[in-house]
Amino acid sequence: MPSPITESTPDPKRTTLLQVDDLQKILVTSLAKALYMDESDVNAESAFIDMGLDSIVGVEWVKAINDQFETSIMATAVYDYTNLHEFSRYLKKIIRNKEDEKIQGVEMAD
Repeated sequence: MPSPITESTPDPKRTTLLQVDDLQKILVTSLAKALYMDESDVNAESAFIDMGLDSIVGVEWVKAINDQFETSIMATAVYDYTNLHEFSRYLKKIIRNKEDEKIQGVEMAD
């Protein structure tokens, strides 16, 4: 179940407006939840593996991200983008590409 949106939490439903820092905040929250740790213990520069993310939790976490952002990221992406800072930038790129495809689809339909 997604965590409630507070005033300090960026709204993941408004993906076009999200910046990398916003995504990183959302990912900190979801990773902390997946790893059963406090958000303050999540370091965006630390490797996922060093924070305790194993392959099983990684699959579950990426699935939650895909559900939340309507993406189709492969679970192996956590091995290519090994910390939250890198992964946030990757997610922003995926979201931007998805939004560009939607815009192109609308333009082609016109």
